[in-house]
Amino acid sequence: MAQPADVALAIYRQHDMSQSVGRLRAMQQVAAMYDVHSRELGARAKLLETTATRAVRAADEAGRQSVALSDKAFEQAERAAALEAALAAEHAVSARLREQLARAEAQLAIERDEGAARDARYDAEVARLAGLLEERRPLESRAARLDDLVGELSDQLVDAERRLRAERADKTLLARAVLRGRDAEELGAAEGFDVQTIVHVTPRGGVLATHLRPASGSTTREREEW
Repeated sequence: MAQPADVALAIYRQHDMSQSVGRLRAMQQVAAMYDVHSRELGARAKLLETTATRAVRAADEAGRQSVALSDKAFEQAERAAALEAALAAEHAVSARLREQLARAEAQLAIERDEGAARDARYDAEVARLAGLLEERRPLESRAARLDDLVGELSDQLVDAERRLRAERADKTLLARAVLRGRDAEELGAAEGFDVQTIVHVTPRGGVLATHLRPASGSTTREREEW
């Protein structure tokens, strides 16, 4: 016959003791097993006590007819005492298991309440975040439109800067051509020639300066392009 401790150990091994529900079920099964075993031991103790009492009475009435019968009676009495001691130990173990079972049930109830409160907080937080997301969507749409507008303005600014640089370059080239024309006119005047300079911008983006200088009754054209 398996001992109660061995049976209890087997029951504990059948459950995942890392979870509160597993601990609770294991404790319930062990407590029930100890109750059944305690009742069996009590019945056996009463039976042995009755048998021992009858044997002692029979020995007394027979005037200790047999030493063997007396020894057997004392042996049964000792066994009854041992069973009573074992029964008391089983009752103590059963009481401890009931106490552990009560603590486990209380802890499980606390964990359930905490889990429910935690779930409620999570649900509220999810709802709050969902509301913030709904509020953010119009802002994201406006931000996208503003980004598009900024992009358009940036493109316009780049175009304006490009046109301004081109205009400045044209003005710079024209100014250089005018200066060169003046230099040519002053040089021609010093030599006794009449020099005229015509300046215009070429289709390729350059500047063309034409110097008209009469020589020996004719007109000579000198072109500069840069």
